[in-house]
Amino acid sequence: MRPRETWALTAGTYFISATTLQARYGEHEESVYQALRQIAQPLLDAMGTPDSAEVLRRFPLAQWHDVLVAYEGIRHARLTAFLRSYSPDDFIGYSILVFSVSQADITEALDGPAPLGRGYLERTLREQRMK
Repeated sequence: MRPRETWALTAGTYFISATTLQARYGEHEESVYQALRQIAQPLLDAMGTPDSAEVLRRFPLAQWHDVLVAYEGIRHARLTAFLRSYSPDDFIGYSILVFSVSQADITEALDGPAPLGRGYLERTLREQRMK
């Protein structure tokens, strides 16, 4: 299993393809994200501590691998859906968008309200105008 620090999403520069940015993220994806987060986050929080053995006993190792890979994918999809409401900082060619993402952005993307629907986009745009 990868070291704990490699699972964390941190502030930095994110390169996202235009195709990925347009990928579907709806209520189904949000429910999958929330379900996988409930399962995976306790392990990620406990990694490298004495509590990790206890958490690992919940599922066979092969199943943990599948859960963590799925969680990583849906977490990336949620971050990408969150970034849709922001203007990229730069472009590489016409297909790669470059975003400077703060730790506050990461926290909002992963822990904040689901990045769904018109209400989310309108609220986000309104908040950006107020900054």
